[in-house]
Amino acid sequence: MNPFVLRKKLNMKKITFPIIQTLISLGLGTMGCTKLDTKVYDQVEHFWETEQQVSAGIAPAYAGLRNYVPLNGGVTDGIYALLELSADGLICPERAGNWRDGGLWERLWKHKWTPFDPSVQNGWTFIFSGITRINQILQTVSNLKPRPANYASIVAELRTLRAFYNFLALDLFGNTPIVDSNNVNLNEIKPRSRVEIFNYVEKELKDNIPALTTEVSTATYGRATRWFGYAVLAKLYLNAPIYTGTARWADCVAACDAILQSNAYQLEADYFANFKIANEGSKENIF
Repeated sequence: MNPFVLRKKLNMKKITFPIIQTLISLGLGTMGCTKLDTKVYDQVEHFWETEQQVSAGIAPAYAGLRNYVPLNGGVTDGIYALLELSADGLICPERAGNWRDGGLWERLWKHKWTPFDPSVQNGWTFIFSGITRINQILQTVSNLKPRPANYASIVAELRTLRAFYNFLALDLFGNTPIVDSNNVNLNEIKPRSRVEIFNYVEKELKDNIPALTTEVSTATYGRATRWFGYAVLAKLYLNAPIYTGTARWADCVAACDAILQSNAYQLEADYFANFKIANEGSKENIF
């Protein structure tokens, strides 16, 4: 074929294709602009009206618990490290220079951590981001009109979970702020004494435990039940001599008895079954 003819045909293809494409686009554009009265769904008009919607609405309050052991980093990056590595519940040995990680593990084990260690910073963020998220959901629920039929139990569940976060703050950091609303001036947020935080957590739990569900099933798996509330209360009383200087042994026993006498739980025959990845069927785990 004559090179000139071939070049001419190629040039024709380059010119023809954009013209056809433009004509098609113009045609589709014309057909797509004939209906201008389409309803735009930019607001949720009906929510918190069914059991499924309620579960979806409060789910973010629980979502942050995934970061108890951060998946995007390591156990040194979060609250799990503060609880376990500092108390010999978990030990990470160094092997031929590996796993030293700048001395993070050693500092936690020797109780020589610094405010700049990731486990300390992320542990603090874990607690107060959880509290902030719950405050936001509580505000949303309180403004619903009409309120859900199970409004009282929703509020009790959220406030109990918030008390759990505050218990962690009390246990790990001591004098921390109490923030039970997001509508507060930052200048008004002050550290509270351990006794004040103890009293706040105790009152929140005792006020809300009666409104929590007693059901233990797949429907309440991973949710704050009445027995979860008593379990946190028991841990609070168990450590009362450290938190307040006053023992609360009888109160600790009473909280534990409330769980035992419910007959909602029993010891697993295989102790290690409680720690399996798929442990939803555990008869022993409370939360």
